[in-house]
Amino acid sequence: MSAATFRIVRTELEKKCRLPGGKTVRQAVANASANLSTLEESSLVLIAEGLADIERMTGQGVDRLDAEVLAEMHRRADQLMGYCATVDRPRLAECLHAICSLVDAIAESEIWLPGSFGPLLLTTNLVLKKALSNKEVDLLLHGVGQCIERYAATMEGQAEPASDADARAGLGGRGHAAAPARQSDHPPDHTSETSNGKA
Repeated sequence: MSAATFRIVRTELEKKCRLPGGKTVRQAVANASANLSTLEESSLVLIAEGLADIERMTGQGVDRLDAEVLAEMHRRADQLMGYCATVDRPRLAECLHAICSLVDAIAESEIWLPGSFGPLLLTTNLVLKKALSNKEVDLLLHGVGQCIERYAATMEGQAEPASDADARAGLGGRGHAAAPARQSDHPPDHTSETSNGKA
């Protein structure tokens, strides 16, 4: 008959928890909640300031941004995502991640669609203020995703979507293309055409 030996291994955390003068679990949770509340206030301020910096980088949203500006926008948005763990804004990290994705798509594409950042930055600010429902955020981010797909299509060597080409060519880049001239529904009739009395 073989003998089995059992060893109880105590981790460093367990040893510290059993030291005299420690805190109860209830006290520790209460202190952690208080710390998170303090961190949330400061994190919300930092996120708001960071978004304002990103908005300033985009300018009027008309001209394409330089590669250095795009890289700084990506860095700031990525930095702001680090604060999301301490704030009660479930969709905020998703919006900030979308900013990074849009920046990447623009940086690798040869086209520029004026106003690309405006809707996403507005959505992110509204999420920060808890002014949108999850359904509204889903709808707005879906539109941003379509914009990213348009840029991605050019990266893959595909032709620029017709709607984008029209927007870039029409009325000074304001996104309105002139309507093409309407052609006749009937082909021209050459049978009765005469010249100098010749049929």
